Amino acid sequence: MEQLLQQLADRLGVAVEVIWQILIIQARIVAYQNTFNVLLAIVVICVSVYFIKYVNKEWYEEGKFFGIALSIAGIIIGFSWGISSLYWAVTGFINPRYFAIREILHSLGPSN
Repeated sequence: MEQLLQQLADRLGVAVEVIWQILIIQARIVAYQNTFNVLLAIVVICVSVYFIKYVNKEWYEEGKFFGIALSIAGIIIGFSWGISSLYWAVTGFINPRYFAIREILHSLGPSN
């Protein structure tokens, strides 16, 4: 790992310690962004459930099924978006080194 960090540092013209600290800080930033995404996904799910429970009753009686389909899609999208964001939020807060190592390996991938 040291060699990979040194290789990246040489490419960027900075010290290895600087790169490592920046990546750890970036892990926290990504964790905060993903926490916000999780909260936003919860809001999308709650609004969709509200629409299914209250608003769509009137639409269903009128034969308008688009609202129901849209609400179900909102629940599915919100759930999958929330789960994927939750993974990176937890990883960024609990183990920022994993994020840093992943970013290093990604930047030194097979195309480089």
